[in-house]
Amino acid sequence: DGSADGIRTIHHAPPVLSPEAEGALHFDSYRRGSFVDHFCPPDIDLEQLKRCSYHEYGDFARSPFWIEEEGENWVVLKREGDVDGSPVRLEKNYRLEIDALDVSITIDHATRPGVWYLCELNLHFANPGDVLVRADGEMLREREGVLHGLSTLSLADPYTNETMQIALNRETTAFIHPVMSVSQSEQGIELTQQGIMIAFAFLYEPGMQIDVAIRWNKGAQ
Repeated sequence: DGSADGIRTIHHAPPVLSPEAEGALHFDSYRRGSFVDHFCPPDIDLEQLKRCSYHEYGDFARSPFWIEEEGENWVVLKREGDVDGSPVRLEKNYRLEIDALDVSITIDHATRPGVWYLCELNLHFANPGDVLVRADGEMLREREGVLHGLSTLSLADPYTNETMQIALNRETTAFIHPVMSVSQSEQGIELTQQGIMIAFAFLYEPGMQIDVAIRWNKGAQ
């Protein structure tokens, strides 16, 4: 454009939402990191998790922990918070080795019956759409879903030729969906996959302990 207005860019173009982007547009109520702690109703579903539209009983997802102890390759984090009016203490022990991460989560004190505890991971890859997900050895054909009675999960990344293996010390219900962001290009406003969200759900019980072992191995088959 040779007019006095100068060269037009995508920043001058009026935003045009694709139907897919318009249906998925929402704002997260917390930072999507990993080992984020939620206390939720037992009837929570995948769509509510994707849109952050569920009721959060606790105040752990958006609050910092303090460092209780630390060493060269380990750290213990603690926080005393609130779950539906009841005091709850949560402790997380992280130990990092070469190609391995072990996390132990302990939750003390009682709260209302029927509450689910969710441990949320958000995993980022160069090409997340190419990552192959297997639950207890079975390939997950869809990009998202809810898996019951799960104890192991693996994510094979062809880009790095590595596989991340996740093992838990108890069976869980796992919610899985792609993490999408909205961006603007010459074609309009579009959805872009940034990563993969996995939330492990457990029926909460006082004094429960959850152990998560993550290992990275060569090969992405």
